[in-house]
Order: sequence, then C-alpha cells, then structure tokens
Amino acid sequence: MEPDPEALLRQADALLDGGRDVEAAEMYAAAAAAFQLGGQSAAAFDACQRGLEAAPGAAVVHVELTRLYLARGWRDRAADKLILLDRLMLVAGDDDGHLAAVALAHATLADEPRVAAWLAATEGGSPVAGA
Repeated sequence: MEPDPEALLRQADALLDGGRDVEAAEMYAAAAAAFQLGGQSAAAFDACQRGLEAAPGAAVVHVELTRLYLARGWRDRAADKLILLDRLMLVAGDDDGHLAAVALAHATLADEPRVAAWLAATEGGSPVAGA
C-alpha cells in the first residue's frame, strides 16, 4: 500500500505547529517521495519547499530534492545539490547527512566528473575538495 501524501502533509503540518521543525521537515520529505511515486512532481517539489522552510538544514529534504532533480534529468543541478549538501552537513557536524549525500552520489552520479572528484577527495580525507 502506497503512503498517502496528503496525510503525510497533514502530519508534517501538525509537527510544525507543535514546534518540531526537524521532524516536520522529515515528514515533508516523505510526502514529497509519496507525491513523486504517484507521478505528481510539482506537488513533490512543493512538499520539499515546505520542508526547507521548516528546517533549512534537514539533509533528508535536500536528498529528496536531489532525487527529484534526477527524476527530471537535471544532473548538473543534482550534482550541485549533493556537493553543497555535503558541505552543509560537514559544517553542521551531521555525519548521517554526509553519509546520505555520499551514498546517493555513489548510486546516481559517480560518473559525473565533479561528483567523482568530490567523492575521491571525500574518501581521501578532504571532503570539501572538488566542488
């Protein structure tokens, strides 16, 4: 059974109203994924925007945006997003966000030259090189 994106949005709104910004952003990202699964890419982008408004540094929202960019064939934009996301995660000290960015890059954009250079630098101990 596919998740109901509208129900996820309502849950996200309730979390946001309760001051649980990061959890709300995560729920907005889940709604975006559900909208995309249902072929509603405009609604998916809107849900991501709402997630960014709730918690601009939430890695899960940026990762979901990257997936949306890839679904649209926007490889350059997706590469930019992943490289910048990784920088944000390193500054924030978010190891899980960093690992999510690297995993998505390996899975989808490892053949893109800038991403390949960034991944090589990351694995070599200098994670901000290559951008």
